[in-house]
Amino acid sequence: MHPPPDRMPADFPTDLSTSCWLEVVLATPGLRPLHYFLPHAPENTTLPIVGSWVLAPLGRRTLLGLVTAIHTQDPGEVAVDRLRPVQSLLSTLPLVSPATLAFYRFTASYYRRPLGAVLASAVPPYLRLARHHLPTTRASLATRLAQK
Repeated sequence: MHPPPDRMPADFPTDLSTSCWLEVVLATPGLRPLHYFLPHAPENTTLPIVGSWVLAPLGRRTLLGLVTAIHTQDPGEVAVDRLRPVQSLLSTLPLVSPATLAFYRFTASYYRRPLGAVLASAVPPYLRLARHHLPTTRASLATRLAQK
């Protein structure tokens, strides 16, 4: 099921026995949980846990997402060559507790809505915008100020 090496992203883990696969619910309505891989990180980097917030790519956009499960083995229902890396772990946002995550799941089940729709209504709109979580450089800040 693994594609040829020339189709893999550059940061795709080569040792699949120690890789980390994340199930992420994006804070946008209408999507089921998506799978992403965690690129190899330096030893001193904190790893995400269930309830962590991440920035994850979806098409051309980068969206805020919540880690709802962590797999240490390849999730069988996903084509490995279609997995994309998580862009960044947002350690500045508070973790979602297991009780709160259970409440979000209950709400989604009760109202027959995707978990992403519940998450989109639970997270303030300002926090859902990925550009507020991306680091800004002096050049990009100067460009934005010059445009005003």
